[in-house]
Amino acid sequence: MRRRFRFTFSSVFPLCSLCFPLFNSVPAEAQDWPQWRGPKRDGWAIGAKLPAEWPKGELSTVWRVPLSEGYSAPVLVSGKLYTLSREGEREFVICLDAATGKQLWKVGYAAPYKMNDAATGHGPGPKSTTTVAGGRVYAFGISSILSCLDVSTGKLVWQHDLKIEYQAEPAEFGTAGSPLVDGELVIVPVGGKQGGSVMAFAKKDGRLVWKAVPGEKPSFASPIAADLGGVRQILTFTQNHFVGLDARTGKLLWKYPFKTPYDQNTVTPVIVDDLVIASGVGKFAFALRVEKSGDGVKMSEAWTNRDMRVYMSSPVVVGDHLYSHAGDNRFVCVNWKTGKTAWTGGEFGDYCSVVVAGDRLLVLDTDGELFVIKADPTAYREVGHSKLVDSPTWSHLTLVGSRIYVRDRQQLTCFDLLP
Repeated sequence: MRRRFRFTFSSVFPLCSLCFPLFNSVPAEAQDWPQWRGPKRDGWAIGAKLPAEWPKGELSTVWRVPLSEGYSAPVLVSGKLYTLSREGEREFVICLDAATGKQLWKVGYAAPYKMNDAATGHGPGPKSTTTVAGGRVYAFGISSILSCLDVSTGKLVWQHDLKIEYQAEPAEFGTAGSPLVDGELVIVPVGGKQGGSVMAFAKKDGRLVWKAVPGEKPSFASPIAADLGGVRQILTFTQNHFVGLDARTGKLLWKYPFKTPYDQNTVTPVIVDDLVIASGVGKFAFALRVEKSGDGVKMSEAWTNRDMRVYMSSPVVVGDHLYSHAGDNRFVCVNWKTGKTAWTGGEFGDYCSVVVAGDRLLVLDTDGELFVIKADPTAYREVGHSKLVDSPTWSHLTLVGSRIYVRDRQQLTCFDLLP
């Protein structure tokens, strides 16, 4: 049987807590997009400005710039875009002016990498999305090189080649998990003989603080942080489990066995109330209840759902419902309280990135098609559609204000929804 190549870009399913009622108190101003899946690492575009009626025909193109190999989604902070790319045997962290697309700086480093034979059609470009916090940009290359740079100048502050220093073993198709900055730590999936499946470094100087879940390779997923059961936790997939770790020490608090074909744990979970919800290729979606128990915490399975067998896409939460690519080219809506399917519908590519903008979902699939779906638990309702690019779009959609940023195999394009 021919093996089909699959991978993800979390590239950290590459992640922060989501609790829907909190959004009612957030100001309406458009917020920056500083990390994987947006301000809160949950797919919500706070203060997005969409037209009342979706434009007919092509969207207004503001600018388009060529980029070399990579699927690193653009992040935006204080009018500047950051992404990660590859040319030959070097990786580059790139900073662009968000208004014009003009390159402001570009910093490279040697990053030898041999692709898995099954990945040759997708190229050796980095899959992880950069994270910007506290005046620094954190980039995690495809061969597990973790870099910290100054956002203004691109000056390298510190760097670890984790493959050399900790004998890191990237997931089979290369590192894909995006760095999580939580407090004073930057947390990444690593693995390897001298490391843990998840490792935390001091964001100031790169010092190793803790390593967790030794003996397992990393997943493709990006970690998230949340307060559950009175404990700040790092929540993520490893090679064979979904785990909750003490954010301060890396101590394993609980684990949930979860093994997918070819070890492709990729999905970024969402948090709502005391539930952690995620899925995996060919596997039922699950909701885990995490609550206080004596001096610690306990985990129990709340529900599973057979209709939401997510391949790589990460779900979003609006009100009482989850919305997600179902893993079989459909979209699915599930009640997160009960785990019951509300509806399935539509037809999409192998992967979709999903962004919430008010009561609408912007869904970008691998074919460069952008679908606008009403966040309606009663039925699948498509209210807009645009063809954006012709090249595959495995990178996550970025939405700030009325502008969307789309990276495909050849370029980065900025569109304005309100020209």
